[in-house]
Amino acid sequence: MTETGDERKDLPRIIGAVGVHIPGLVFRLGITYLKLKRNSNRASKQFTSRLEREGVPPELAKSLGEAYGSELSIRKVLSGKGISIVKNIKQW
Repeated sequence: MTETGDERKDLPRIIGAVGVHIPGLVFRLGITYLKLKRNSNRASKQFTSRLEREGVPPELAKSLGEAYGSELSIRKVLSGKGISIVKNIKQW
């Protein structure tokens, strides 16, 4: 219902139109995330090995490398774009 109490007759069509595109969007988002995560892991390993070559203790280099590589997460990516799934669900 709208604010005036009228029923939205076009709502099922809107939901249907959006619902058709959701699986493709989720699939592309997943593939993009996996590619970014792979690149992040590679960069983290390079960062760690470079730190060790420069004389940083291996334990410290490993923890810094893990922190460097863990910055990529779906939650951080979506929140950086202004998308909050929980907030959007509560608004419905």
